[in-house]
Amino acid sequence: MAHNRTLEQQTKGVQGEGGKEGKEGEEGEEGEEGEEGEEGEEGRRGEEGEEGEEGEGKEGQKEKANQERGKQTGGMQERGGNGRGRGDKEKEMRLSSFKAYMFHANRLRLRVPDIHNVWLSTEMQTVIDQLDGYRDWTFLYSKNKRQLGSTQMLEYEKAAGLEQLVGVSFANLLIAAECDFFIGPLGSNWNRLINNLRSTNGRVHSGYVALNTGEW
Repeated sequence: MAHNRTLEQQTKGVQGEGGKEGKEGEEGEEGEEGEEGEEGEEGRRGEEGEEGEEGEGKEGQKEKANQERGKQTGGMQERGGNGRGRGDKEKEMRLSSFKAYMFHANRLRLRVPDIHNVWLSTEMQTVIDQLDGYRDWTFLYSKNKRQLGSTQMLEYEKAAGLEQLVGVSFANLLIAAECDFFIGPLGSNWNRLINNLRSTNGRVHSGYVALNTGEW
């Protein structure tokens, strides 16, 4: 009897160990399946993340391209003022109001909607005073003393300092020549010089709106 009990106990022990091993095996398999599932999910998440990054990259490229197009700048050499203060320029040629310049700028924008910036070259303070009326444009211009009212050029040069005016004028010339488009009177020697420079730096095919031609 004792021997039989021992066998039964041993058998039960073996069965118990087998049960444990079976459970451990099942748990191990479940654990492996769980790890495989997690790895699969991580892989899918990784792929989705890469696809998302690629999508964001494409959107970023489009946005950058739009920003680049939005950086186009039109040049404007104003030689008229507002009709009340034009200095001595009206002795040289027929002058146009700043409103006329902006009329052509708005027409140009209908054809090229990405133009938002204007490099404005002017010696007249009355023109600068009108810029608040065109808030859908961004105006860039040099910071220097300008003519007031009917001030003659000689008086203006003496008040502003000839050396400073020469430097500012030269900077204005170089920047104006690099603009994507240009509006100005070709009756002005200065504007003809700008147009000639644009013909030598790759801007010859860019648009030029002439408000007058003078003797050109």
